[in-house]
Amino acid sequence: MVDSSAEVLVGEWLRDQPEAEAVAVATLDSLIASESLWERRVAMISTLAWVRAGDAEPTFRVARASLHDTEPLMHKASGWMLREAGKRANRSELTAFLEEHAGAMPRTMLSCAIEHLEPTERVRLRAIAHVAADALSDADR
Repeated sequence: MVDSSAEVLVGEWLRDQPEAEAVAVATLDSLIASESLWERRVAMISTLAWVRAGDAEPTFRVARASLHDTEPLMHKASGWMLREAGKRANRSELTAFLEEHAGAMPRTMLSCAIEHLEPTERVRLRAIAHVAADALSDADR
């Protein structure tokens, strides 16, 4: 139910508020900080309303806040919304986001986010994540 309703019930509602940006930012920040997996997932999926309108910024904002989420369902949702942001709104912003955060992204999030990219671009972004993972494991030694 969350995946099929969050965009319309939360995302579109937030976009239609008179002081939309301030209300939306506060609401999304509150939801993504919740202890409830489902509230965090609502925050992520609701950003599809902005993506469909050509604005990927809320998706990047919420994805940035979910980089260290431990729930696999959040990794999948974040990767899915990032992929949609790149396909529907702005591919260059997606690439910039991935270049900055690929090293911190859970593997599933990164894999979902890069599915639609060219194979050479996927390899390049996975290499960024691999180098970051190697650096972390070297620091642990």
